[in-house]
Amino acid sequence: MATPSESPSRLAIVVPLKGFATAKDRLSGALSPAEREALALRLATRVLTVARTIADADVIVVSDDERLLEWSSTLGAIGVRQSSVGLNGAVSDARDEATRRGCGHVLITHGDLVDPTPLVGLCADLDRSVVTLVSDRHQDGTNVLALPIGIDFDTHYGRGSFRAHLDEAARRGIAVSIVVDARLALDVDEPADLDFLQES
Repeated sequence: MATPSESPSRLAIVVPLKGFATAKDRLSGALSPAEREALALRLATRVLTVARTIADADVIVVSDDERLLEWSSTLGAIGVRQSSVGLNGAVSDARDEATRRGCGHVLITHGDLVDPTPLVGLCADLDRSVVTLVSDRHQDGTNVLALPIGIDFDTHYGRGSFRAHLDEAARRGIAVSIVVDARLALDVDEPADLDFLQES
């Protein structure tokens, strides 16, 4: 494992991932298990490849799948074995690792973005004093969440997470920057989302 970078200006890019063999269950009516696995691998590879081009950033993959963590290390990511329950637990585990590594800010992004390339510009322009949110195209989910290390902020991934994260920031008295990006808003969860993938 790489040694901690110990730089408070350094960014941790966190990508929580399910095992590819069990990912994308909601696409079961449109894709076979093998096709779903291949799609999850393809999308995650895109996200990690883009993330690795971002300067002064540690890329952290958190998962309960050991084979997936081994695979992510071949793309230069730091693997964190998930010990907590659910997506919010996985994010908490990764935030702990980012803190241990001395990072000053963490950006959490899903591994199924159709086009993750705007992450480069987003990371370059991050306001490190606020919570940054990018919603999905329905303005329901949270596709990207960035926040300073060490602040009290609970994540609320799941349905309605975008509103829940806004409410969490308001409750904590933390300023929020909402970034509207049509490309980062596209992820692949439902069969209808496959149309956007074909256009990319």
